[in-house]
Amino acid sequence: MERKRLKILFPIIRWCWPHKCIVHFFTSPKNVGNFEKLGFKEILLEIKQHDDNQKQDSSQLRNSIVKSDLLADLSPYDQLDVFDRHKNSDFFAISMVQEIVKVHQQIKQVIEDEKPNLIIVDYILVAPCIAYGNVPWAYLCSHNPLHLFNSQLLPPITSGLPSHDRTGWADFYDKFRRTYHSSLQHFQNVLNKHYGYSQVVNQDQFILTSPHLNIYGYPDELDYTDIITPADNVVRLDAFFRQSIDHHQVFELPEQFKAKLTAGDGQVKLIYFSLGTFGSTNVKLMQKIIDELATCKHQIIVSTGQSHQTIITW
Repeated sequence: MERKRLKILFPIIRWCWPHKCIVHFFTSPKNVGNFEKLGFKEILLEIKQHDDNQKQDSSQLRNSIVKSDLLADLSPYDQLDVFDRHKNSDFFAISMVQEIVKVHQQIKQVIEDEKPNLIIVDYILVAPCIAYGNVPWAYLCSHNPLHLFNSQLLPPITSGLPSHDRTGWADFYDKFRRTYHSSLQHFQNVLNKHYGYSQVVNQDQFILTSPHLNIYGYPDELDYTDIITPADNVVRLDAFFRQSIDHHQVFELPEQFKAKLTAGDGQVKLIYFSLGTFGSTNVKLMQKIIDELATCKHQIIVSTGQSHQTIITW
């Protein structure tokens, strides 16, 4: 018997689903066509411009990240002040709330019209119409799974502290709860209250995870499963990747690039370097790392991110 095909809504674009399902991507006007050409259906979200007619482009996200001091040159402990809504009026969650409010009613209407089987959310704040709606939803954790686990058996989120040595854990956890944890929960509750939903009162819950399914991407070799056992509704993937519509199509490096890899009698390695969406906005840091990498003998693929036009690659 043929399996039933599922209809999945994906409000935040980050990951593609295999072709056993029908995936509907929410998209903004600037991204129209990017997902349709890969075989997915697009649902256009109309985002009203501000009075200054500022264009909706990638520079807005970049400027927002820089302005929030998210990438400031601070120790992990001191950087927690950046995540404190009482100390940082440009805390990045503020703009997230604003973006969700812009499209919340449209998302709610699309859910009613399309009647999906599942909704996937890749956002640290969750639209209340999804979190408390009648359609099952999955939280997609595309950052470090410490955000998802939030376990006292593991090092504090964003601390950079080792798993085998608890030195500094208690002080960091204490400040973390008073800053990042408290502020993020506050802004989830701002959304909940705005749309008439109950507020989150679980002080042990960092982000709003799904009661149905939670997905994270992390290499098995680096995972924390030797310390904790994830809940039954938590699934790990080795990586998120874009799959070609043609399953027989295999990605090949350019011949000139492959020739450089074989020229060193096996001594030249292939390295992929990326600081992700947020990290790549730190142009000074990106340029410093790229300049250093350019001096080594290995071949390097660099994901330059949204600041690609201001970064010099060699």
